[in-house]
Amino acid sequence: GTDEFRVDVRTCEALIASLKYEVPVLVSEEVVARASTIALEDATIAEENDARRFVDYLEKLNPADLGKYPM
Repeated sequence: GTDEFRVDVRTCEALIASLKYEVPVLVSEEVVARASTIALEDATIAEENDARRFVDYLEKLNPADLGKYPM
């Protein structure tokens, strides 16, 4: 329906719920502002590349491939 509720969860739990139930994950403007001002160092860039590869993998994942752990 149109009901809205807020849940305090860890990032990984929010992403899993979002994928499983096809709902959006909302982030406060403060978090976005802080994330956009983080200094990028070599280690940070490497972590972001790893994170991007993981996101790409998840986007291409077929739920049927999960076998006995379907979503």
